[in-house]
Amino acid sequence: MIESKSDIDIAARRLDYWNLFMRFSPLFVSLSLFLTTVSSVGYSQNQDDQVSAQAQTFMDQGAAAILAGNLDEAISFYETSLALHPRNRKAYIALAEIAEQQKLLGKAITLYKEVLEINPNDEMALIQQGRVFAQKGAIDRAEKNLARFNLLCGINCTANETLKIAITDASNKGKILASEISVTPESESQN
Repeated sequence: MIESKSDIDIAARRLDYWNLFMRFSPLFVSLSLFLTTVSSVGYSQNQDDQVSAQAQTFMDQGAAAILAGNLDEAISFYETSLALHPRNRKAYIALAEIAEQQKLLGKAITLYKEVLEINPNDEMALIQQGRVFAQKGAIDRAEKNLARFNLLCGINCTANETLKIAITDASNKGKILASEISVTPESESQN
């Protein structure tokens, strides 16, 4: 069967197109996967940062209640804001700060943990949680927060000074308390 020259040219062009398609298809597949991933990450981050107007109203009322000195009312407003927008990092931070004012350090640590579960790179939550760890005497955990913060911010970042000071103060306090304890043979014989 003799094919005409035009049939051969058409077959050669199809083969060229097929080779071109096969050569660049991995690139197009990779590019489309990359764009899909990037767009979904950007979408999810924006959803956490954008609080509904109604939730923001409760946030504002909570801030006003704090200024008025009514912490219980502020807690109610922030919790209502969280009910409307469960991934509201600012509400968790505000509740953690109230817990610190009430000397509920364990609760504050848990609330900062909630923020870090939403955004592991939240610098404010890392610093604040690390500071509270230091206050409770958990120096190792505070140093881990400092190390994580330094990775995000850099070694020369001045925002980490607050946490460094808290760690130093907690370390010195522990040393002072240990040095104040003296064990003498007489005190041991009385036990």
